Amino acid sequence: MTKHKSDKELEKAKKEMQDSLARVRDLIEAKSKDFSEGAKEKYEEFSEKAQEEIKRMKKEMNEAMEKAEEYVKDNPKKATAISASVGLMVGALGALIWKARKKK
Repeated sequence: MTKHKSDKELEKAKKEMQDSLARVRDLIEAKSKDFSEGAKEKYEEFSEKAQEEIKRMKKEMNEAMEKAEEYVKDNPKKATAISASVGLMVGALGALIWKARKKK
């Protein structure tokens, strides 16, 4: 095998390797773009669903607040008694937790 022939074969192999690397690079770029677009679509879909859920929850909270206000207006004594009872229970629970932590 002559030096000239081996140089040509090396050049040919080098060119084939560069072509192969270019094809791999192009495939990676295309897949990366597809993945990026897919991720963006999923993000937009998730964001839209989250916004809808937030709106639904706000609506439910407003309805619950309106019902609570109406109940308090219709039953002020009962509402006061319930509020006081809940406050006492929360206070007692807080005191028990505080006392238990203080012992440690």
